[in-house]
Amino acid sequence: MQDSLIVVDEAGMVGTKAYAELFRVVRNNNCQLILAGDEKQLASIERGGMFEMLSNIFGSHVLVNIRRQSKNWSREAAMEFAESNILSGITLLRQNNCVRFDNTLQDSMSKLIYDWSLSKFKPHEKLVITVRNKDVDILNSSIRSLLKANGTLKGTEYERSIDGRKESYMAGDRIVFQTSDKDLQIQNSEFATLTSVSKNKFIAKIDTGKEVSFDPGKIQFKHGYASTVYKVQGASIKDVYVLHNGVSNISSSYVAMTRHIENLKLYCNNEATKSINSLINQLSRPNEKSASITLKTAHDLEKERTKTTVFSKIENWFKSIINDINDRSHVNEEYYHFTAKPEEEAKVEKVQLKDISTPLFMQIKEQRQYDYDVTILSAEGKTISSFQEAGIDSRMVYSSNVNNLKYYQPFQGEKILIAANNDKQNKEYVSTINEAAKV
Repeated sequence: MQDSLIVVDEAGMVGTKAYAELFRVVRNNNCQLILAGDEKQLASIERGGMFEMLSNIFGSHVLVNIRRQSKNWSREAAMEFAESNILSGITLLRQNNCVRFDNTLQDSMSKLIYDWSLSKFKPHEKLVITVRNKDVDILNSSIRSLLKANGTLKGTEYERSIDGRKESYMAGDRIVFQTSDKDLQIQNSEFATLTSVSKNKFIAKIDTGKEVSFDPGKIQFKHGYASTVYKVQGASIKDVYVLHNGVSNISSSYVAMTRHIENLKLYCNNEATKSINSLINQLSRPNEKSASITLKTAHDLEKERTKTTVFSKIENWFKSIINDINDRSHVNEEYYHFTAKPEEEAKVEKVQLKDISTPLFMQIKEQRQYDYDVTILSAEGKTISSFQEAGIDSRMVYSSNVNNLKYYQPFQGEKILIAANNDKQNKEYVSTINEAAKV
């Protein structure tokens, strides 16, 4: 162990606690560590997200040549899913008749099982993939019934009770192990075919070729004709059937659509997925799982709360100053309007091109460098001067032509104060100010 090189495959599925123990062993034994995986695929069911964070911190090397799929178009589709281009990936599948819609979930399952039964591949060379365990159980039971009816499964059938339900197994059944066992040298998510069954002893041939004997009452396993997408990450299967029932995200769709070597077929139903657009949206849902170290601590949240409170106090203070100036400094009745429009920041050049012949919004480019809460718009320079003389330090923008005020485009979060002489004799002036206030 000392001075060894340790390579961890599917490192994205390693949980945080396991990483902590791994790092301890590496450090204490002066080992080198290589983590191999894909952060875009499914993360650990336990608290995880460390692989993506570590690759961002220390850097990584990327392998871009896809070797699993046998067909050129299929490799191209796999690359699209790998790069989160769900629309392009689904388009390629549709062009090659690999996407089917049925009216109901039951119809989709029936068609999938029928297609599965016609496949030229042997049971260990084909697999049904879906997301929900409930759907997995229904598909496994249905496929077993079909295999018993056509004589593929025959002989003595043994039952075992798991969590109050009974499961039946025969020689020839496909199974998937649900836990690892060091003594038997079996790994969680390994698939196998039962070669012999008796009351207290099952013998199975793992797909890697190794044969194991175990007590069915002491090892966790289940039927393996259909499986959840979590169980098949890293697997390569010749013939793959994916049942989509509305539940998915960007990571699970990536894994499910890239497990096949020869053939892939996607089955959808109109009850859960109304259209191709709905399918693309469902498969594109973001995977919100991340490393806990990236989350904000209580200290961080308290700092943000304090900062927000301070800004609110400053804003309220500024409003009171403006109101005080309104009462003291202006003899004429003034029109004031306070508004904000949640848009992206306006480009200065775009605004200036509205009227090149006038000093439109003079000094706006310089004023943008300040980060004040309020921008004061005015149609008269003397109004701006009044604010400045009063000691108000804010963004101040004016135009010699009142009509240009309506062209000002606030950026997101900007608060606008329009200060203008409400000359009721000038209808154009009044309507323009009101129009600008509505922006």
